[in-house]
Amino acid sequence: MTLQFGPARRGSTRALLPAVAILVALTGCSSKKERAYALPDKLCGTPVAPATLAPLLPAGDKLTQGKNPGSEEERCSVHVDGKSAMYTGALWEGVDDTPRRVARWEQGVDPLDTPEGNDIIHGPTGAVARVAGCPAAKKGDVMYVSMRLVEGEGVKLREVDEKYTLAFIRSYAKGIRQTERCAGKHQ
Repeated sequence: MTLQFGPARRGSTRALLPAVAILVALTGCSSKKERAYALPDKLCGTPVAPATLAPLLPAGDKLTQGKNPGSEEERCSVHVDGKSAMYTGALWEGVDDTPRRVARWEQGVDPLDTPEGNDIIHGPTGAVARVAGCPAAKKGDVMYVSMRLVEGEGVKLREVDEKYTLAFIRSYAKGIRQTERCAGKHQ
């Protein structure tokens, strides 16, 4: 079967070609927003490896962070361009607790997420780790750290490949050992 176009169709097709070319050019020029801020080497005073933050934080112009004191758990909130991006926490729990049990009350970490030995549980939206080597504030206490990824106002969870939450929580647990919080000084 052969299709033949009359003069009217051929002319309308030619008229669309410049519009299609412009659309293709504009689409090709658009790209993802890039990260204009520097990745920090500390989150609210806790040392972290900046490379472990890179896959977790969104693109944007400005990163801010701040402590959210109040309860026994010290929280750090990370914002990009004024929007919540990540929360971290450090808390003392009983010696009988496990990362899986702590994950039950940590938003963004499912108790059924992937365990990494007996000290870490991690998934696509967060992680919990037991921190070895922290002298306890009182006998029987164990330090745990947590993290969760959020989007917008901190309500919607954001997902990444869980290998990145694992790398970050390991870095964060290592960093918390260098803080006064690990030495048993509740702030």
